[in-house]
Order: sequence, then C-alpha cells, then structure tokens
Amino acid sequence: MINYLTVLLSVVLLALQFTATKLYQLKFGSSPISSARFNVIVRSITTVIFLAATLIAVGGIEFSGFSLLCAAVIAAACVAYTMLGFAAMKLGPVSVYTLFLMCGGMLMPYLYGVIFLNETINTARILGIILMLLSLAMPLLDSKAESGGKKKTPAVYWLLCAVIFVLNGFVSIFSKVHQTSSLETVGTIEFVFLSNLCNFVISLAAYLIFRSRVKGSAEPEPDDGASHGKLAAALGATLPVMLGICAVAAVFDGSSYFLQLTGAKNLDASVLYPMITGGSVVLSALAAFIFFGEKPKKFAFIGLVISFAATFLFLEL
Repeated sequence: MINYLTVLLSVVLLALQFTATKLYQLKFGSSPISSARFNVIVRSITTVIFLAATLIAVGGIEFSGFSLLCAAVIAAACVAYTMLGFAAMKLGPVSVYTLFLMCGGMLMPYLYGVIFLNETINTARILGIILMLLSLAMPLLDSKAESGGKKKTPAVYWLLCAVIFVLNGFVSIFSKVHQTSSLETVGTIEFVFLSNLCNFVISLAAYLIFRSRVKGSAEPEPDDGASHGKLAAALGATLPVMLGICAVAAVFDGSSYFLQLTGAKNLDASVLYPMITGGSVVLSALAAFIFFGEKPKKFAFIGLVISFAATFLFLEL
C-alpha cells in the first residue's frame, strides 16, 4: 500500500507542477524562448535543491557512467519533446498533441515491462489500457464538434506527434531501466540531481540559440491572465513573480520525479505508468478548474471519469 501512496503523492505534485507551468505561460508567454527560459530557471533551482539533498544524504557526489548516460538521454528527450510540442501546437489541436504525449509515456513503458521484464499481464490491466486510451481520446470529440471536422491538419503535425509519443515513452523507459538495472548506479536522489543538471545544460543551450535568433526583434506579448481565473489575474508579470512561479514548479517537479523513481523500484512499469497517466489526467483537470476556472467540456469530462475508473484496474490489492 505504501508504494501506491507514493505514486499518488507524486501524481498530486505533478498536477501542481502542471498548474505552475500553466500559470507561467499565462503570465510570460508560451513562445519557444519563453519555454526555454522557464526550463533553464526551473532546472537550475531543482539542480541546486537536489545537489544539497545529495550532499546531506550521501555526504558527497558519487559517479556512475551508466547513470550519467540515462540522465542525459532522459534530459535530451524531455527538452526535445517540449520544443517539438510548441511547434505541434501551432499546427494542430492541443488535445491531440496531449493524447500522443501521454499515450507514449504510458504505452511504451507498459509494453517494455511486459515484453522485457516479464511483468504480469491480465484481463483487468488490458481492459484498463483500453479504457485509458479511450479516455485520452475523448477530447478529440470535443475538438471535432467545434471545428465540424472540416479543418485539414498538415502531415508534419502527425509526424511531430509521433516523435513526441516516442520521446516521452523513452523518458519513462530509461527511468525504469536505471532504477532496476543490475549495473552500478547512483542513488535516487543523486539521479534526480544528474537528470536536472543535464536538463539545465541542454535547456541553457536551447535558450541561447533561440535568444540569438530573436535578437533585435520583440518577443510575443504574453496573456495578462485576466480571463483565466483569480490566481492568474492577481499576479503581475514581474521578475519576482517569474522566479517565484519557477521556484514552486521546481519543488513540485523535482519531488514528483523523485517519488516516481522511488515507485519504479518497487512497482511494475505496467502498473506504475498507467497509474501516473490516469492520475495526472484527472488531478490536472481538477487543478485547472480550481485555480483557473477551466471547466472540462462534455466529452473531456466523460474521459476524466473513465480515466479515474481505469486507474483502479492496475492496482494489486
């Protein structure tokens, strides 16, 4: 039971991290350079936090080439799908992008666990996967109803979504591989530090590249947040607010990832990642309603109910 509570807490923190990220986007824009800046600040804070935690818990920094490789792969995949996500959202529906992103993070590690780790597969889990996919696809019906199904989406959009599916799947798989490997690896706290350090380096490089390309031109104006609930409207778009939001996001993100890695040591991948996907879908929607006044549309709400019910099919009580 303690393992499930650990995953539940990680999902709660993940939903709060999504909330902080959305708040940043509302106040400071969602352009590639703004996204890269957000990543740089968040990863620098998280790196410092887990460096201090490592020094306190372990007394020093241990090294493992395998851990560094896994951390680098995870960081590169995270930065890549984040940047590609901004491009995808300009070409097609956000709901479809989200569908591919979350399905990749769920299905690929699920199949990896079943095929390579000989994890248990049963009727309940198969039904749970089917229901989870159905719940994630529900927002597409809302999008189709609004557009009348007449808008043609460019082929490159689907290519980007497919790449994003694979990249997010690799993040989950390599996290599980590191935590269950028989090779010499660093501890969980140190691995979170390494992952965030690699992410910071890659994000900083991306930020500098984007910054050089927009030099001399104005960045897009961010949304003032006035139409997105009291929380967004109450905050100004100032540097202290930016740093505060990033600090909150860093704490939630780092803590959630640490708990997910802890769960990866004790739970099957075919159990862990569907639970994270289903839980994050439901709790992120709840957080969006509480903090931003966003009400899910008809089919999206049906999807949330299905996702919540499907999550219980993966439990081993």
